[in-house]
Amino acid sequence: STALVARALIGNTHLIKRSLVLKALSGLLAVICGNGYIVGINQIYDIGIDKVNKPYLPIAAGDLSVRSAWLLVIFFAIAGLLNALHAFDPFITCLYSLGLFLGTIYS
Repeated sequence: STALVARALIGNTHLIKRSLVLKALSGLLAVICGNGYIVGINQIYDIGIDKVNKPYLPIAAGDLSVRSAWLLVIFFAIAGLLNALHAFDPFITCLYSLGLFLGTIYS
């Protein structure tokens, strides 16, 4: 279905609003940063479990230090929040923050 929508939009470029495309890209960037934060913090707190069950993960394998992982996690959290603050209204930013909070307490 994505391919059909993409094909229809390519054939009818007048249907695309550039402002919405930029907002969608900002949303995609925020989601990627949020995912990086949540997955990263989970790997930091689950090193012992991951060494047994998922030894190929960067921290469990020793390819990434815990300090470097914390720096990446903090970067992703700040970048995602700043992006959400800049691109979206306060309600969406609060929802984004709630997602980060829930991801944090899950780990």
